Amino acid sequence: MQQPGTLTKAEFAAHINVSKARVSQLVKDGVIGPDCLAGEGRSARVIVARAVQEIRRKRDVGQSVGNGLTTRLDEAPVQTDAFVAEPIPTREVQPRLDTVEDQIKREKLAHQRMVNRRAAEEEETRRGSLMPTDAARVEMTQIAATMMQIFEGALPEFATAIAGKFELPQRDVLHELKQVYRDVRKAAEARERRRAASLSATEEVEIEEKNAA
Repeated sequence: MQQPGTLTKAEFAAHINVSKARVSQLVKDGVIGPDCLAGEGRSARVIVARAVQEIRRKRDVGQSVGNGLTTRLDEAPVQTDAFVAEPIPTREVQPRLDTVEDQIKREKLAHQRMVNRRAAEEEETRRGSLMPTDAARVEMTQIAATMMQIFEGALPEFATAIAGKFELPQRDVLHELKQVYRDVRKAAEARERRRAASLSATEEVEIEEKNAA
């Protein structure tokens, strides 16, 4: 006599959209255990509700996202001659709330990243491959100022040499040289400011990349 709520292996295979051989393999592997079967041997019938529940519980994650994608374990159960298997309730997944603990963890992570960045800056400074931006800017400004002073101090000598060679008044030549010098100095100062800003931005990017690594 057919037991209510059961199917043959072939019927159960069609019910969950797999082959009969696959059902036999599940029985052999113990996924569908003896408590999921009514009867013994080749004539054993599958108790639908129990078998579906066991397959859901025991199948591994790799199978469930691989060749088990087409297995139907969440559809309405098949109706047998004297029984309709009740669907197994599934737990509704609720959205995860942002708790105080989560916020604390984010704050700790942000703090740790800041500590790591400072440590990287100190290490680069110690090795000599990095120096504070303000110190670099001051040093470059001093170098530029020193070079300009040297050049400016030599202008009278340049004027005397040019005036003597071309038989021109030294005063007029010196006036022209000073005018050109002022134009050159302004352009040089503008270039140094742009270069200093570019160096600062490059150093900050390198530190960020090292921290991310």
